[in-house]
Amino acid sequence: MKVSGRGRSATQRGLTLVELLVVMAVLGILAWAATPMVELSVQRQREQELKRALWEIRDALDAYHLAAQQGLVAGGASGYPPSLEALVQGVPDVKAPGQMRYFLRRIPSDPFAPPAHLRRCHGACVRMTPRPTGRAQALMCTTFTAALTAWV
Repeated sequence: MKVSGRGRSATQRGLTLVELLVVMAVLGILAWAATPMVELSVQRQREQELKRALWEIRDALDAYHLAAQQGLVAGGASGYPPSLEALVQGVPDVKAPGQMRYFLRRIPSDPFAPPAHLRRCHGACVRMTPRPTGRAQALMCTTFTAALTAWV
């Protein structure tokens, strides 16, 4: 029987435990090094989504303001809607009685807010309470096992 340079026979093939551990360590180091890049990519993606949502709201507000200046809708003293919901639910058209003008299909979601399934677990899982800084803090529902972090 032939013996290879490492003391194994030529018919025995495979990796030793030490070789496997070295490969696993190298893969772990590579994954650890790539983690900040992935987190940065996710952060930038959320920022772009937020930017698009803000532009969508701004365009709807500008369209409402223009319609108020043209006398198509009752704009009040400022010429802006009373709330964002009014842009979605529609406002009465002054020039066409009985018809509504819509400026948004839906209010864009905030990509930095907690997911909807965490906000609405069992009716009211997460309560928002004011902090001294004026921001809101998410409180954990008793059915969750992991704590929710503060959302800013």
